[in-house]
Amino acid sequence: MNAYLGIERERLAAEKSLWTAQEIALQPQLWDDAAATVQRRRAEIDEWLRPYLEDPRLRIILCGAGSSSFVGQTLAPWLSGQLRRRVEAVATTDLIGRPDAYLAEDVPTLMISFSRSGGSPESAASIDLGSQLLGECRHLVLTCNPEGDLARFATGNPDMLCLQLPDQACDRGFAMTGSYTSMQVSCAGIFAPDPEQLDGAIRSGRFVVENLAARAHALAKGTFE
Repeated sequence: MNAYLGIERERLAAEKSLWTAQEIALQPQLWDDAAATVQRRRAEIDEWLRPYLEDPRLRIILCGAGSSSFVGQTLAPWLSGQLRRRVEAVATTDLIGRPDAYLAEDVPTLMISFSRSGGSPESAASIDLGSQLLGECRHLVLTCNPEGDLARFATGNPDMLCLQLPDQACDRGFAMTGSYTSMQVSCAGIFAPDPEQLDGAIRSGRFVVENLAARAHALAKGTFE
């Protein structure tokens, strides 16, 4: 593409904002790609999850460090309602600081770790603590980096499953953009897939990207104090 959000690539590159604009503009396609990634591994994921999801005692913890923790905070209430079971969001920085407060109850636990880089030391430590302190703990990792520590930990470990997100989900801009939403879409698609709802979100996202750039430019040229 020669332009993103109605701005030429050359200008974006000169102003050091090319990656951010590209990641915003490509988001709707990335949501579709993330859902397709889940679908390609649907049978494997379902088989791995089934024994745990059948246990009414199961506790699900959504973990992440920094911005990745917000993925869990956003999903937890919705996912709890969809699954009719206990789902909690715990930042890894909190968990490793007070594992006795968050892992005191020894019940079957599924820890879902969100990590763009797959190399966060807090995420790795949280996985270790879950395995050490709980009698039954499985780990589902959603990451953008197949070379990261979390993906490496999952190799050959039957208690871990790693879902690598599409390559374009690994943001190059300053802020988490596609990595955030693709982890969110993937997790929702794993546990409570709703293709119609996702299609509606993708259509709305494309409308915004394709039609509202001019409005955004006009607002940006306004006078503000």
